[in-house]
Amino acid sequence: MKRVKIHCPVCNTSGKIQVDERLLETNQKGITAINIDESIICSHSFVAYIDKNYNVRDSFVSDFKIDLPDVQIQNKGRLDDFRDLDKINLDSLLSEISAVELSSILNGVFSKQNVLLLNDSEVVSQNLHKILDFIFKDTFISNISILNHLEYIRYKWNYDNYEIVDYDEIFDGDKKKKYLKNMKIESAMVKKFLSEEYAKSGLIILRSEIIKAFELSNTIIKILHNHTEMQELTKKDVSESLSEKYGINIQSEYLDFLLEIVKNYHQQDLSRLAD
Repeated sequence: MKRVKIHCPVCNTSGKIQVDERLLETNQKGITAINIDESIICSHSFVAYIDKNYNVRDSFVSDFKIDLPDVQIQNKGRLDDFRDLDKINLDSLLSEISAVELSSILNGVFSKQNVLLLNDSEVVSQNLHKILDFIFKDTFISNISILNHLEYIRYKWNYDNYEIVDYDEIFDGDKKKKYLKNMKIESAMVKKFLSEEYAKSGLIILRSEIIKAFELSNTIIKILHNHTEMQELTKKDVSESLSEKYGINIQSEYLDFLLEIVKNYHQQDLSRLAD
């Protein structure tokens, strides 16, 4: 067993936990998710992501209230093109990018923002676009740039209209909590991805979640367009229509997430939609 120092992402309390060395050494993905229960470090429970060098790559608050809907993808052919993933050293890549960075990128794409990731790793700059192309294929159009910090200093003026994702900035405790508060669903998607033992399987699951969000948001647009102005349309009506069509239960937080996509990415007017 090896002792690893970690910090709570909520209160920043630090402490050491014992990690089974075999667990990290046998993990094919390169990063292992460790559940930290209440009272081990502090009064909070969270998930710490530890790489094979026993470095804590990131940590997320455990939020079991978020339940991603289990929607069957009609066009499963969109999940069958995995060949490009074989050309990427996923273990090396995942050791160089954090969960909060990935969540921030998803949030930016879902909001139809230009995203600039500041990351000094050559592995990230050379390979991350291949993964992003894979997970967003046939769904959300993304405009993501990657620069190291020195390049950003030189060309900063070119990125005035970009959402900046900088790990050095958002890893600060208070800033990180603010980021994650607005990215609960994106964080849940990334958690689901990182919880998989094999990175390729995790990416396929992440892509599936993105397809679900794309299809469900487009279904909401159809519901809005088919609704007559004479009748009031509420969030409950939308939720029930989705439940009827897909045979699922939609949590209010996930519905709000979908509505933000409808509003920001698809540029649809939601002024007629009542609470």
